[in-house]
Amino acid sequence: TGIEKDVKKAYEFALFAGARGHFTAGNLLTKIEEGLTPKEIIQLQSQAIEVWENLKETNFLKKNKTTALEGDLPAMRALAKAYLRGSKLPRNYKRAYVWSSLGAAAGDPISRSIRDRILSVSGKSGVLEARDIVSAQGLAEELWERKKQNLNKK
Repeated sequence: TGIEKDVKKAYEFALFAGARGHFTAGNLLTKIEEGLTPKEIIQLQSQAIEVWENLKETNFLKKNKTTALEGDLPAMRALAKAYLRGSKLPRNYKRAYVWSSLGAAAGDPISRSIRDRILSVSGKSGVLEARDIVSAQGLAEELWERKKQNLNKK
């Protein structure tokens, strides 16, 4: 009210609101996504992650990423859920897929379920195209190798 409607800006604000813990942001994100193309969603999510990673508020990300790369399944699952929901981190389907794939590869059935749900929804909505999934799988493989190297150093 009082300003010109800007769905992209609304989505950007909602991404950061969710990352900062506003519990209704996830539903708002999903509703706003209905007015965006899959390409716009991925672009806005990627931009939000770049900004978020440079903020001082990233304790959740830093802590969980470090322990996940050491082989901690709950940390892998926490990252997958946070990226998927847009809670504690800006929503990012590709990164949710990466971390759920890593958890699934490590034998976590909950991570496997998250990964499969992302694939199912992506197939219907087109949010993640085949090239995005291949790219995410490549990143997951790189992180898996890094995790193995970290474990071998111990």
